[in-house]
Amino acid sequence: MEPSCGQSIVKCEKQKDDGRMETQKRKQNEKEKAERRMKIVAGLGSVDEYIPYVQAGADELFCGYVQYNWTKNTELYFH
Repeated sequence: MEPSCGQSIVKCEKQKDDGRMETQKRKQNEKEKAERRMKIVAGLGSVDEYIPYVQAGADELFCGYVQYNWTKNTELYFH
């Protein structure tokens, strides 16, 4: 039985392997390109800022928490 690619079985298998290699190379290139691009990291002042930051392209978000009694018991001013 002749393979569907119309060539010998060896050539047909080689074409399949070449196709897989090209796909792997393309995926690797895309991964490397994504790793090289600038990442946007944004600090959240409130939960309401989450959606606009993500829509603007933020890759990572961070936030902090300061207990009320820390601000009450220190001379530091938190704005």
